[in-house]
Amino acid sequence: MMNKVTYPLIYTDEEGVAHIARTAEELALIAEFVDDWDPPYTCVDATGQRIRLIVWALQVVLEQPVPARFDPQKLRVEEVEAGEEVISVEFYEESALRALSVRGDAAQIITDLESMTSAGKAELQDVQEFHNAWMRARLGKAYK
Repeated sequence: MMNKVTYPLIYTDEEGVAHIARTAEELALIAEFVDDWDPPYTCVDATGQRIRLIVWALQVVLEQPVPARFDPQKLRVEEVEAGEEVISVEFYEESALRALSVRGDAAQIITDLESMTSAGKAELQDVQEFHNAWMRARLGKAYK
């Protein structure tokens, strides 16, 4: 996994306009709504790392260092055994990016991704379904 995000960030929108964000609050005001399915944007932090963003309704939900070659089309979701439970994990190449435990209607975000490795099991759900479930677990009723 990559390092932590270091501000300021340079966010370049789909029109090619570069914006400097010194805080998450500034970034939220600039980006407003951004996720992996929006028109292409780029974001790099002060150390030059590429940053994956999810901004929903002026709230930064995720800012995550990813490889420079990150391509959301290559994300995959797999079932991974974690102790006694099976969780859904979003992978890019061999790196776990997000994880979610779903029990009935309740979903819980898993933050300890260090030990997550791709087990090569069949995909539990597609990436968009995983994203929607993760966003609902993160934002609750604010995410529609």
